[in-house]
Amino acid sequence: MRNIKTSVSVFLCLLFFQILGRGNPFYASIASVICLKQTVESTFNSGKYRILGTILGGSLAIGIMFILNHIGHEYRLFIIPIFISLYIYICTWFNIKDSASIGCVVLLSTLIMHKEEGIQAYIYVINRIFETFMGVVFALFINWFFYKINKLIKKQE
Repeated sequence: MRNIKTSVSVFLCLLFFQILGRGNPFYASIASVICLKQTVESTFNSGKYRILGTILGGSLAIGIMFILNHIGHEYRLFIIPIFISLYIYICTWFNIKDSASIGCVVLLSTLIMHKEEGIQAYIYVINRIFETFMGVVFALFINWFFYKINKLIKKQE
């Protein structure tokens, strides 16, 4: 059943982005695939940590860009690993370890794809948060919908 739920969730992501005329639904679809679990509760928890990691990693990346613009981008080689380590430590300290890996991915993708601070970096982070959120929403909706259908079928038996 998880196979079908995942496929339907990805379909909804693709359809939603096409209807909105928004570019690429890649990150929404990925969030949907990764967050869709066996139960609604486990999907919610996975999605919560994914959204939190996206927000924290993206925010930290923007802060690092600000620092690099002031001290020089030639220090990226040293600054980025230091902040990756700091971010993982913070996630561990606040007991949000499940947000660590996605936050690192967002941090790295922001810093690598947008080397200089500017509106494009902010837009990238905002889009990542929105796309991740939509993927999680569709995963939750589909999991809840199939749960209700399954409950209804069992009730009729």
